[in-house]
Amino acid sequence: MECSICMNEIEKKYDDKGNVYWSEGHNAQPVTNGRCCDDCNDQVVIPVRISSLLNRGKEDRLSKVQQHEGEE
Repeated sequence: MECSICMNEIEKKYDDKGNVYWSEGHNAQPVTNGRCCDDCNDQVVIPVRISSLLNRGKEDRLSKVQQHEGEE
């Protein structure tokens, strides 16, 4: 399976006996609709998700402050 971000092959996960137990990588959303490799998940997808959550929190706080100021 190909990573939808870097287009490299997605790494397979093996158990202690050498059997493949996972070969589908990670969910690449919100970066792309598809699957991604370990490196792209760690270096691209997770930072985008964290940034999105942090920015959403700022927007929520700003909205609450603006609502509060409008009530005065």
